[in-house]
Amino acid sequence: MVPSIAVAQLSEEQEYTLSLGLTAGSLKTVCVFHQEGVLSEQQTKDYAIGYLESIKEREKGASLAGAMRGYETAKKQHPSCPLP
Repeated sequence: MVPSIAVAQLSEEQEYTLSLGLTAGSLKTVCVFHQEGVLSEQQTKDYAIGYLESIKEREKGASLAGAMRGYETAKKQHPSCPLP
């Protein structure tokens, strides 16, 4: 039997920051893969679209706001990346 572990509740600010970082980091990785020729332009776009759809389905409040800010951050930091 596995003992249950209490998961700490994050504040809204922590949720926002965590979500921003995870989204920006994920999309940055995809952009680097595109830049290095690992992913095509279409694969990069498809990943970003699917990632954003998934976030919009499961996140709410501060977490959703942070993820959307992370997306905008990735677009600004990687202007040549084909993020939709």
